[in-house]
Amino acid sequence: MPVLRDGKQLGRVTQFLLDDHLTEMQGVWLDCGIRGIRFLRSNEIDLLGEIAVLAHREGKRARCDEKPFLRRALSGDGSRAGAITDALIDERTRHICALELSRGYIDDLLDGRRRVWHYQALLSGDVVVEAAGESEGGMDG
Repeated sequence: MPVLRDGKQLGRVTQFLLDDHLTEMQGVWLDCGIRGIRFLRSNEIDLLGEIAVLAHREGKRARCDEKPFLRRALSGDGSRAGAITDALIDERTRHICALELSRGYIDDLLDGRRRVWHYQALLSGDVVVEAAGESEGGMDG
């Protein structure tokens, strides 16, 4: 997704930074080509749209040392439910509305990935999700 400032492209989003509880977006890392990797805090972003991000700052050079978003998802009984691969973020508030759950390559092809609206992030980095049958299906974009 491109990031624009004053009508010019700064770079492309490579990764979002979420808080430890997976409830709020704290910022984004940008790949700015020869200008390197930059970090934009959430308050430096004017609009988090579906096709582009609008920013009022260039961000600071920063190392993207965070792990990719992928986290293990567990059901309420502790069994493996899949992996959290993405998040649905409210454009205005930057709060996380839902998480995207992948149950594996074949299931993703056959049924699509699912949105999980009710979850709890654990200190271990795992995420406990509601029963797979109760989730709403398919992430749109």
